[in-house]
Amino acid sequence: MRRLIMDKIIFIQLNEINFEVVEKYIHKGYDLEYLQKILEQGINTFENETYKNLEPWIQWVSIFKGQTFKEHSVFHLGDGMKSMGENLFSDLRYSLDLSCGAVAPMNIPSGEIDFDFFIPDPWSTSKSIGKPILNRISRAISQGVNDNTGEGLSFKNKVNLLAGLFLILKPKEILRVFKYYLGIKDRSYKKALFLDYILVLLQQALSKEYATEFSTVFLNAGAHIQHHYFFNSQVLSKSDKLNNPKWYIDENIDPLADALMFYNRIIESYEKLDYKIIVMNGLQQIPCEKIEYYYRLSNHENFCKMIGIEFKSVLPRMTRDFEILFESNIDRDNCANKLKLIIDGKGTKVFNELDIRDKSIFCTLTYSDEISDNKEFYLDNKKLNLSSCVNFVAIKNGQHDKNGKFYISGIDLKKKYNSPIELSKIREILCTEIPQLIRKN
Repeated sequence: MRRLIMDKIIFIQLNEINFEVVEKYIHKGYDLEYLQKILEQGINTFENETYKNLEPWIQWVSIFKGQTFKEHSVFHLGDGMKSMGENLFSDLRYSLDLSCGAVAPMNIPSGEIDFDFFIPDPWSTSKSIGKPILNRISRAISQGVNDNTGEGLSFKNKVNLLAGLFLILKPKEILRVFKYYLGIKDRSYKKALFLDYILVLLQQALSKEYATEFSTVFLNAGAHIQHHYFFNSQVLSKSDKLNNPKWYIDENIDPLADALMFYNRIIESYEKLDYKIIVMNGLQQIPCEKIEYYYRLSNHENFCKMIGIEFKSVLPRMTRDFEILFESNIDRDNCANKLKLIIDGKGTKVFNELDIRDKSIFCTLTYSDEISDNKEFYLDNKKLNLSSCVNFVAIKNGQHDKNGKFYISGIDLKKKYNSPIELSKIREILCTEIPQLIRKN
């Protein structure tokens, strides 16, 4: 029989939110009471890595494994299976005897851990743990996040998601979900916040149902919004930012302000449910110094067929990234050679990052200028109509920065630890502090 919980813990992975910018919104008069508490009581973190290694799918592995990138060597999103073995969850489950749950932890596999519930991140091929309906919810979320067409969820996955919500959430929660959805209207960036809202409600409902003692939820909408709309923030000085074109977003709209007010309400909801709260952002984002365009292949398999690649399957990852699997390394090498030859009229490569592995290539569409209908691209001196093969994703507004924030409710981290803390040390700190948070009968 599950022990009676006196306290329960939520680890909110508030991915890449810049708390220095949060402070500027507070000074401007925004009521961000719960984010302000993190600012005042949390301590700083850092990751001593080169810029190319400052990626959330690397650093969250560092946090949960308690290892530097050089120690765990997980470099790409979707490579989470390489991080199998002991981590924070195994510590809590087997050393501290706490029941655990997780919703979308980035690049962290379920492994052999006895989770009450587990929903993998949208870029993972892992299965959910817990109620069977969670697999259908997971597939729907994955398709929505990785959508290449811009058409949104398929009818089947809409049914899957709705069925899951009706089976897990209470009627009043479902009404709140629909109310929030209706408020999106022409503010497309709110779709990411809508997904975060669903993940939070699922975590809260599942944690209650299973009486789970420690659980996590990964929230990525703020990172997405900073990455795409940071230049629209009203608290950045003109000298700190570039301007987004008017066709991209109205200059009077501030998506980051909306995101921070949303997250303030989310943290408030956990406080009202009497959770002990841990918050981390892993890394943070700062404004970019130049304009870059992001594109994603609209149909990865069709593109590979068009350029004459023999492949086994294609696995889309986040935004510009995808992995191609092959039957042989001969096919792999032929593919790599073709991708290297795709250039624009000035000789700039379209795929400038190819990680060649055994029978696979992890590819990144690195081309950062605008891809227009009249722009010429070539494959081995033959014209290639690249504009028909890609979808515009965004104009890059935010870039990664090594600094972050770490907060545990009810514990004065500033007195106990020297700030800043390296991310690989967080696992050890959490294993020390979490027993102080929870009481059991």
